[in-house]
Amino acid sequence: QQVVPQAYRDVEEVALQGPNRIVDRQQSPIWLQQGRLEMIAARKLAECFDGFRSLNAACVWHCEQVVEMSIKAAMLRTCGVSEDESIGASAHDIAEFVRRLKGAGAQTAEQAIAQKVPVEEEDVYWLKKAYLATRYPRPGDYRVPSENYTKADADRAIRLAEACLKWASDVEDLPDPGLTGRDSGLEAQTTMDIRKRRWADLVGTSASASDAEKRAVYARQRAGVEGPGRRRAAQVRQQGAAAQVRLVLALG
Repeated sequence: QQVVPQAYRDVEEVALQGPNRIVDRQQSPIWLQQGRLEMIAARKLAECFDGFRSLNAACVWHCEQVVEMSIKAAMLRTCGVSEDESIGASAHDIAEFVRRLKGAGAQTAEQAIAQKVPVEEEDVYWLKKAYLATRYPRPGDYRVPSENYTKADADRAIRLAEACLKWASDVEDLPDPGLTGRDSGLEAQTTMDIRKRRWADLVGTSASASDAEKRAVYARQRAGVEGPGRRRAAQVRQQGAAAQVRLVLALG
């Protein structure tokens, strides 16, 4: 299949109140088709073949890719993607994609329905973790990563991936993820909390850190979680959820 040169592609740059977003309806089906192919790979890896056992961890990893590509395909066709959703670490953060879409301010009843990405928070964080956990050993964990996933895990991942693939194929309109009404300071606080928690976990498994150092790191991390910044974050989340409910009721 001939590739259309970049200069001749019909790419729209959509200026919204949030970060500038790019809508690319020629790239969207490419992402969706790649997601379908990843789904085939996942299903194959979940089966025993030619006397070889199934590779459940690899199946889960491919399912994570299906979810990422499905969401990207839907966003490229509807609300567009921002720079940080296309380049860098955030470009592969499916939990952040889902959080932004579900937290966006829907302008129509159709958008309010479409933004309900068919994965729960627990599931999407499980898949996000699998992006690395299915392949790379972790400090303090002496198991082989591929041995940590079972047939039940593979089945769970396949269900999630198939649901996202269908959602991405059917969705017609998504709200702008930049229109969340979130406080930028709160976003920065949330990012810092995640970094502190990850560092605390790493120190906790370190053989070079003393017990006193481990207790000190965990104490600081807990103080941040329970401090005024986190209480403010919880209040904002509750207010945002209430606003979403009011909007859906009004549009209904």
